Amino acid sequence: MFFKRVAYIFIVILMLVLFLEYPGWLSLFLLIITIALPFISLLSCLLIKKRIDVSFSFKSFIYPKDREEISILVRSSDELSSLFFATLYVVDMSSGETVEKSIKNGQDSFLYIPKHCGAYGVILSKPGVLDPLSLFRLPVKAPEAEFFFAFPRKKKIEKPMDFSEILNSSYVKKPGGGAASAYEIKNYKPGDPVTDIHWKLSAKSKDGSLLVKEAQERALKEIVITFDIDEDREKRDLMFSHLLWLLDDLKEKGLAATCIYYSDNEKNEMHIETDEDIRELFCLILRLPFEENTSSLKNADFSGRGWHYHVS
Repeated sequence: MFFKRVAYIFIVILMLVLFLEYPGWLSLFLLIITIALPFISLLSCLLIKKRIDVSFSFKSFIYPKDREEISILVRSSDELSSLFFATLYVVDMSSGETVEKSIKNGQDSFLYIPKHCGAYGVILSKPGVLDPLSLFRLPVKAPEAEFFFAFPRKKKIEKPMDFSEILNSSYVKKPGGGAASAYEIKNYKPGDPVTDIHWKLSAKSKDGSLLVKEAQERALKEIVITFDIDEDREKRDLMFSHLLWLLDDLKEKGLAATCIYYSDNEKNEMHIETDEDIRELFCLILRLPFEENTSSLKNADFSGRGWHYHVS
């Protein structure tokens, strides 16, 4: 743009010299047109600016080392898009590493390949449009920063946990009674619901007493899953893959878990039961930055809460 401005000044001086050397309507007309062109170009640029709307286009969830094309969408005609410029930044939210690309027109796209699991911010800096003569730059409203996530691929833990102790837990009386897949038999007492009487067993009773069903439910231990956010990205990626497999395995078995991890040296807990819970958890932990001197939960004592497993 600097050279185009210099060239324009040179042309103005040339037209001025031409008019002074050869005064007349033609040289005057050329001088006026030369001086008026930047104002006409600026006016058209203002009109272009009002018609431009900028946004991003990319997938929200991918896997590490997969290629992701990040496109800049400039809503306008192709002629107007070619006058658009900006700088695109993709930021690794964990490490802070940044990759940038200059966008020369609205048709540019950026092929990005994340190396590790994590959250990646997409930021457009100083977007603007040039006038047709490329003498002026007018800023355009930048879209809000957006994120995409490189989710881990599930990887089975080499020594899977034995859930038999949890699945075969003892049964306790179900609060409020009601239907249940398991129940105990007891003698009828005044006040017991008549609908709970087991008529077949009562008919076989030697002493002729009435027997009722008392609904029971499994007394499941709380499952506590802990993990540490390691600074080593390879170890972190492996931990994420194991964690995803474990949570999905628990979900398939109908078991819920409480995930506990450190962030900003504070202990965070999240109840995990559904696919939505798992995705929400990963959207949180994939953004976590590297932290120094963070306490480990590997040897933490959760015996008072139930079954504990540390993912690494």
